[in-house]
Amino acid sequence: MHGMFYAFLATLIASGILALVDLIRQKNPDAAKGIEMLAPASGWIGLGLLVSIVVTLIQVLRSMSHGAVINLSYIIVLVALGCGVILGLLQITGLLKQFGVMDDAKAAELDKKLLPIKVPVGIVAVLSGIYLFLFSIIQ
Repeated sequence: MHGMFYAFLATLIASGILALVDLIRQKNPDAAKGIEMLAPASGWIGLGLLVSIVVTLIQVLRSMSHGAVINLSYIIVLVALGCGVILGLLQITGLLKQFGVMDDAKAAELDKKLLPIKVPVGIVAVLSGIYLFLFSIIQ
């Protein structure tokens, strides 16, 4: 696996954890405090996630075009890429507002659309990121 794939996994897991911070706060307030330290960097994590998604998607499509057998790991990578796009968009809105690219109304509208699926997507992102990391080590 390439370094960019590991960057994708790291940002995917971090984004998933950030998406789950409210759920974690309910279960363990002390753990949420540690995770909230990532919050100021969430826009940059989202941007890194979106960039690494593009590179990883190109690598996966290249691999699939060379006749690779589509197995469970390919499917999980594609699911993780989809989760990453949703989480990246959720997190990058703060960064876009900060640089004046997106106004508050559009950011609030995007957040409102994606908020209902934030927790399930966060769970899938964390689990698929961990699976893919372990699979890359074992393989």
